[in-house]
Amino acid sequence: MEYQAVGRDITEKKQADQALLNREKNLKHQEDYLNTLIENMNELFYTYDVDGNITFINRKSLKVLDYESHEIMGANVVDFVPDAYQDTVRRGIRRIITRGQSMSYECPVIRKGGSQRWVRLNTAPIIHDGKIQGAMVLAEDISERKQAEYALASEKEWLAVTLRSIADGVITTDTNCNINLLNDAAEILTGWTQSEVAGKSLDSVFRLLDSKTRTPSHLQLINVLHTQGTMELENYILVCKNGQGRIIDASGARIRDSSGNYMGAVIVFRDITDRIRIEEELLNASKLESLGVLAGGIAHDFNNLLTVILGNITLARMNLDDLEMAEEFLSRSEKASIQTKGLTQQLLTFARRGAPLKKSISLIELLRDTVNFSLSGSNVKRELNISENLCLVDADEGQIAQVINNLIINALQAMPQGGIVQINATNEYLAESSRIPLPTGKYVKIAVHDEGLGIPENIYQKIFDPFFTTKSTGSGLGLATSYSIIKNHGGYIGIESSGITGTTFVVYLPVSTHSYVNYAVPQVNSPNGKGRILVMDDEAKIREVVSEMLHRLGYDVTLSANGVEAIQLYTESIKDELKYDAVVLDLTIPGGMGGKETIQKLLTIDPHIKAIVCSGYSTNPIIAEYSRWGFKGFVTKPFGIDNLSQVLDKVLRNNGSSGSLGTSE
Repeated sequence: MEYQAVGRDITEKKQADQALLNREKNLKHQEDYLNTLIENMNELFYTYDVDGNITFINRKSLKVLDYESHEIMGANVVDFVPDAYQDTVRRGIRRIITRGQSMSYECPVIRKGGSQRWVRLNTAPIIHDGKIQGAMVLAEDISERKQAEYALASEKEWLAVTLRSIADGVITTDTNCNINLLNDAAEILTGWTQSEVAGKSLDSVFRLLDSKTRTPSHLQLINVLHTQGTMELENYILVCKNGQGRIIDASGARIRDSSGNYMGAVIVFRDITDRIRIEEELLNASKLESLGVLAGGIAHDFNNLLTVILGNITLARMNLDDLEMAEEFLSRSEKASIQTKGLTQQLLTFARRGAPLKKSISLIELLRDTVNFSLSGSNVKRELNISENLCLVDADEGQIAQVINNLIINALQAMPQGGIVQINATNEYLAESSRIPLPTGKYVKIAVHDEGLGIPENIYQKIFDPFFTTKSTGSGLGLATSYSIIKNHGGYIGIESSGITGTTFVVYLPVSTHSYVNYAVPQVNSPNGKGRILVMDDEAKIREVVSEMLHRLGYDVTLSANGVEAIQLYTESIKDELKYDAVVLDLTIPGGMGGKETIQKLLTIDPHIKAIVCSGYSTNPIIAEYSRWGFKGFVTKPFGIDNLSQVLDKVLRNNGSSGSLGTSE
């Protein structure tokens, strides 16, 4: 038997089969790798067919949607978005399936329990054999970012509503001091609108005047904020768009971002015009009430002095044949007249109206005079203890006198049967541990103690409230006004103790950082004047007596009744080359041109004019700052021949330089 074998070389087939097997293994490996990668990735991934039905979804997607795989496979992707977004998703599917265009968008998805999450979808077509088979979606859960955006938008809206709603004006600027925000209150206060000022410089909109001088205030706010970081402004006049002025308080601060970079500034300001007006009305009402309380005592002292004056004048007339005796009686009358001057000056200081005029003052004489004035005609004795080296304070004399007067009146009313009121004034240093709510530093402390029944502790907090009183008479304005005055002076007023031994009120005022000069007028024993003097006063009797005094001093005198006449006379004297050596101008001319207006006109005619201002109001701000208005000296009514001589002599000898003069008899 013979066998015949047929053989075929299958090496290549085996190699091909092995290669195919290897490719299949490799593909399976890649598929497993991709599946593992897709299943474990931190992003959502799913695919859908041309109808939008889900064909694959990864574990992250199931976790976000809170579904099991069998619950979601085959479902349409549109079913998992809210109704408001379904049309958007359908348009996206059509665009991908028909055009093959990739796209990205954000939308919310509905979880199994009905809650929603926000995702950002990045969709691309699945293409096989040149045909679009469906789409694959890689999505990111952006819910936390959306929440942050919503929170930020809500915060911005809240801030915008707050800025629109608050009563204070708010202006913000960029780093170049250009305005980028004006809230509703700022629009009302300034008269400008947001659209009008956007991009404008702060200085062109937020124009300020000094409330005392009414001159423009060049604060350069942004420079201040650059160097100091914050600022505080009090009692400035804001010039509105229509030119009207409103009194404001303001504060400012730099704006920084989270990294500390300077972004601009914010100015917050408040209209205090009405508050200032109410405070002034409260102040004046309190003065009227206090004057009513003091009227009896003042009348008592005036009547006593008038009795002395009239009695001595009568006695002098009866003894004209005995000149030495007549001169003695007239001397007594003159001394009593000088005492009435002191009383009227106190009354004027107390009753003065207008804005506070703070200057560096000594409280020693002010306390003595005010206490004596307040106790006039009363049955209460005083014990005055003032430190000899009492520090100076920056204060308005009239207002501080009113505070002391109010405290004295309070003590008088607490002791209707009489008693002793103690007034102590000392220098105090307040440390950080002090219970007094004031900054650490040096202060003058004034204590007023009475021997009354005291104040119950349960009304301590009400004692400074307007119109609060425990007395059957009075409106309760005195202590409220005193509180306002001391607060505006940067000080403190309160009750230190009260009980069966009486009540002690204390006042703290900051020590002045300025110096004080007491300008004494030298005594002139033998007046001998020389020159031409022009006197302006509306009162004929004043002109008559001043003319007589000046003639007695050796001066040539010309009289005028008002500013217009005085200007005409002075102009003519220059033309005639007989210019007046000095002019004395009464400050107040009812119905005519007074000293303030007259000196301005005369200065244009003769910048070197030597003018003396005269007034019966010693507390007038022009008297306090006479040189600022162009005067070389001042004299207050009533005045005598010696005082008039001293002022003229000083002014004429100064060769045009301002002299610091006063009248104290």
